[in-house]
Amino acid sequence: MLTRKDYMAGKASFEDYYRELSTACGISFDNSSMLPRVKRALVKGDNHLNSIPLRYWDCLAAVLGHNPMVRLALKQRGDFFSLSVGVCMLKAAARLSAEKV
Repeated sequence: MLTRKDYMAGKASFEDYYRELSTACGISFDNSSMLPRVKRALVKGDNHLNSIPLRYWDCLAAVLGHNPMVRLALKQRGDFFSLSVGVCMLKAAARLSAEKV
């Protein structure tokens, strides 16, 4: 299990940390209607998915913040929930789903 401390010390990459978190929380875009949009953004070189409005990610992240499983996974890693953490988890999960197909 990667911890926030590992990430901050450079022992884990940003992508590895947030992918592990999103996977542990069961976050996936595998069957999402959003997946084609994510794929198009990535093909165009938008690796940070910034062409998809932040308000979209924020709304999804706000829902994540109420999930006890998400809060527990973060606590176990020495982290806590914020919209920015939620957005990072969502974008990592979206990139992971896009790579699968």
